[in-house]
Amino acid sequence: MVDISHGPSGMGDDDRANPMLGRHLTQLVDATRDGVEGYDAAMGEVESSDLQSAFRELRAEREQLLTEVTHVAAHHGVSPEEASDGTVGGALHRTWLKLKGALTAGDDAILDAAVDGERQVAKAFDEVLSADLPDEVESIARKGRTEIAEAVERLESLQP
Repeated sequence: MVDISHGPSGMGDDDRANPMLGRHLTQLVDATRDGVEGYDAAMGEVESSDLQSAFRELRAEREQLLTEVTHVAAHHGVSPEEASDGTVGGALHRTWLKLKGALTAGDDAILDAAVDGERQVAKAFDEVLSADLPDEVESIARKGRTEIAEAVERLESLQP
């Protein structure tokens, strides 16, 4: 169990002893933000009201998770400003999603891209979960990973 007593810096002694923790927390924030931004992009590209509704609901869930992950990160001394505007891979995926939506004539391609995007976010969470984490960080990462798995299932159920 990790001691989460905090000194003047806002970080516990174990947080300073584990420099990878900041990297893992930033990865969770970035991956979660990628999901929010990915759903924003997808909602703007699909024509189906059913898909727009599903993307809107999943975006709201991901936004709530982002709030929670950001709170945990801040508790461990990682500010949202230290996290990027999402991962480079996520930014590339969003750009590809917009391009694919513009060049293809179908919501199916956007839905497939959303599923792929969720799988990328799942990989980021899996990587973090493979590390030795404080209980609070592991808990939010497991919660997020479960929500991502449920989103993948929901999206796959919408595929033709």
